[in-house]
Order: sequence, then structure tokens, then C-alpha cells
Amino acid sequence: MRMSWPENCWRCGDVIDLLYYVGYPGQYTICNQWSADVNCDIAIDMSDVIDLLYHVGYPELYELKCCCIEISG
Repeated sequence: MRMSWPENCWRCGDVIDLLYYVGYPGQYTICNQWSADVNCDIAIDMSDVIDLLYHVGYPELYELKCCCIEISG
């Protein structure tokens, strides 16, 4: 039985994708950089990975803030 996910649901795969993007600069791409900045600090880094991981593990305790901004790099 396959589980369906709501459109706005973050999954562990999203954490892994973001971790690879941050951990191996230039080797992995990300579709929407603005949505990867989950803490709105105008950077995509390990702090975003950590915040996303906490949100996946404890969604009722941790909220994400997806920022519609232009991020370079």
C-alpha cells in the first residue's frame, strides 16, 4: 500500500536532498532555493538542514518559514 503525501508535507527525503546540497556545494542542485531557506536567514546552510530535520521529526513543535527571496550561490 503506497502512502500519499499532502503537497505541502516535508519528508525525510527533503532533509537528505538539502543535506547533500549544503554538504557538497556545486555537485547537487535544488529546485527552489527560496523554499530551501527554511529559517529565512538569506542563506542555505546546515542551520536549514537542522531546522528541517526538527520539523520532520516534531512537526507540531517546529514550524518552517519558507522565504520568497532571491538567494545567490
